[in-house]
Amino acid sequence: MQELFAYAPDACANTLKIAEMIDIDIPHGKPLLPTYRLNEKEFILQKRYFEMYADDAEILSDQEWLLRFTCFHGLNKRYDFSLSEEEIFSCVHREIR
Repeated sequence: MQELFAYAPDACANTLKIAEMIDIDIPHGKPLLPTYRLNEKEFILQKRYFEMYADDAEILSDQEWLLRFTCFHGLNKRYDFSLSEEEIFSCVHREIR
């Protein structure tokens, strides 16, 4: 790495100093999603989703539900799939296993 960054001789030493200052424990095997409160529009969408899938929907945290909904809604918009809200919800849905 020192050869690659010969133009910046302090880069490797500084990187090592930074790495030594970091003390982090990242849990494995579960999603790491930021804590996020749903706004009013998102809350209404989530409520409709849970009304549709009340009996067989796996309970998703607000963060996971919003991430899944945002991803599928964005794909629908970007690629112009013309999916209805119900069809997007079916993509977000995870059945209880």
